Amino acid sequence: MDMDVGEKYCSKLRIRFGTATFCVALLISSYFIAFPRNLHMSFLSSNLRLLIFGMNADKDERFKHENDLEYVLNKAAMPDNTVIITTLNAAWAENNTMIDIFLESLQHGQETQTLLKHVVIACVDEKAYARCLIIHPHCIRVKTKGVDFSGEQALLSQDYIKMIWRRIQFLTRVLELNYNFIFTDADILWFRDPFPILRHDSRADMQIACDHFNGRPWDVKNSPNAGFAFVRANKKTLKFYRYWYEERRISAKMADQEVFNVIKHEDTFRNIGMNLRFLDTHHIGGFCSIKYTDMTKAYTLHANCCKGLNAKLHDLREILDLWKRWQKHHTDEEGIDPHFTETRSCQKSMHRN
Repeated sequence: MDMDVGEKYCSKLRIRFGTATFCVALLISSYFIAFPRNLHMSFLSSNLRLLIFGMNADKDERFKHENDLEYVLNKAAMPDNTVIITTLNAAWAENNTMIDIFLESLQHGQETQTLLKHVVIACVDEKAYARCLIIHPHCIRVKTKGVDFSGEQALLSQDYIKMIWRRIQFLTRVLELNYNFIFTDADILWFRDPFPILRHDSRADMQIACDHFNGRPWDVKNSPNAGFAFVRANKKTLKFYRYWYEERRISAKMADQEVFNVIKHEDTFRNIGMNLRFLDTHHIGGFCSIKYTDMTKAYTLHANCCKGLNAKLHDLREILDLWKRWQKHHTDEEGIDPHFTETRSCQKSMHRN
């Protein structure tokens, strides 16, 4: 007898639950039929849009412009037609990896938050592009026929070199469209807005970071690092980028930086007349010269002199966390030592085969 009562009670619950579910579904369907798509998009949270549509619906409009570089640049540009560009592949686009640390540094830098809206992420594979559309407003898909750039690219491997030259070709197109740019690798932490020091010298057509800086900003004997550069769009820089790209034929085993180090001494480079300024590692620094800078001086810090994604992630995360602590407590009486921690993982990586 008790079993019969229990079964009847459960049956009633199932009927009521089914009716409630049907009503909710009917209500949601009626809402989407009654109102246009672009209206209900503005009222739903990103999580609800993801749940209902199975994708980030905010990206629909941007997806139409996947290959429209000029559209993306126009949306991201500063009033003087300047953008900040970084590149991304699937390996660096995973959750809690390189692109997240890069964007996080901009969120926690001094006067860098407003720069985020000017960052364009150039994605070299579909997975990177899909992730970019979720985390950032300005994404462009840079395609290369017959090449898969999604994996971690070992330094100077064949695919790495192809990816780097595709980047130079892409940046040449940006100059053709008359946009100035900062190019920044995604393994660079941004602590401060670098534009004040970059725009200070109007003579420079191109300014480039260094692995090692000799104290003379106009001396081509400096060791440049192509992972960070500020380039003004003009005839000289466009001519140089086209020349740089053409000179990749010097050697199939040389990437952009290696070729740059050769051509900066050539007559053709001098005849172009481009004013090239090398940036002081005190301000635009990197792991190669980390002992020459600290948190009171650095605007950016690059994970150069480092091999492998894991080593870079470990040391960049450690330094970013230290930077956030220093910002909170550096005005205290005791304060925090402004020197960066040793980049142990990266140092070890340089001794591996």
